Amino acid sequence: MLSLDPHPCEFSPFAKGSLDPLIIPQPDPQEGAGGAERGKERVGQLYKLLQNTLREAGLPETRDRTREPARVASNSDITICVLGSPLPYLSLLLEGGREAPGDVLLCLSPSWLSRSPSPLHLGFSSLFLHRGISFELGGRTFLEDFCPPRRVTYLLPVGGEEGQDVTREADCPMGSSPRLAELLGDTLLTRVLLERNRVRCPPTLGLVYRPPRSYQTVGTSVTAVSLTEREGQGELVQREVLKFLESLAMEPYSKVVLKPSGGRWIRSQRPVRFLEKRDCEAVRREVCSLLPLLEEGETALLEAFCPIMSPVSPVLTQTWDTYRCKRRRRRRREGGGREGGGGGRRASASQTCERPSS
Repeated sequence: MLSLDPHPCEFSPFAKGSLDPLIIPQPDPQEGAGGAERGKERVGQLYKLLQNTLREAGLPETRDRTREPARVASNSDITICVLGSPLPYLSLLLEGGREAPGDVLLCLSPSWLSRSPSPLHLGFSSLFLHRGISFELGGRTFLEDFCPPRRVTYLLPVGGEEGQDVTREADCPMGSSPRLAELLGDTLLTRVLLERNRVRCPPTLGLVYRPPRSYQTVGTSVTAVSLTEREGQGELVQREVLKFLESLAMEPYSKVVLKPSGGRWIRSQRPVRFLEKRDCEAVRREVCSLLPLLEEGETALLEAFCPIMSPVSPVLTQTWDTYRCKRRRRRRREGGGREGGGGGRRASASQTCERPSS
């Protein structure tokens, strides 16, 4: 029977790091047993998802090596670890199995990892993989334990809140992290940085509920307003919205867009409203209705609506040969055909123009 327990010794998630950075940490079997049990169901779901995906791709199912004697880690000093669901990076895992067999691994649970103080970077931790699904040539996969555990050299977390404690202050490079995702999801901050580097953005008003950072908006078309409360801000909201709608930067625009930003809205479907700029009362009312939905660090974003580009004229998209044929036809219609030696050339041109495209 396939074993998806956290580890043969049933260690707890995020085992305590060793005081000596040169000693690989050992899990504490008494701590966090309940948490490991709760995570076991999710591990089973992800494992089943992987098997279904491999089956649909015509690849063999994963072979369980955990009942066999623990394998000694390979001589390779590379361990690329994908933490979480296999779906987003399955193509990377399969290609990794072809290019670097056994060095690209899938970790279905943070409990398969442990931490130890980094010997190279003070205040950071090294990650060690005790169990993982290795990818090898031909799309073959193996669930196996590592003794000693493999030191992670590159970590690729797959979204969610589950792996935050593992990814925090790790000494290995990472494809992403909760902190990085939070920064990239802050549209207001992105707009400020772009404008300060001379990249134009739509004029933007951000009403931020208890902002996590300061926004240096001087010299940009972005306005950031800090709110300490979500309700009872009617006068402040009305003043800032009216000032924004009547600003010089908003003169070329006739509509505005209202949407939430940051926090939960980074990965969630968010409501978007398109409003007429001239109806200031409706804009204010919609902004006030959005504010109670915000949590700390989230923003009500009001920005200019940029219309889509007009279709390009057919004259600009036609090829030179098409243009030349049309020009010759127009000349024949306007002046008639000339008699003489030029007739052969015109006939040839006409035949060329009327030839059906392959």
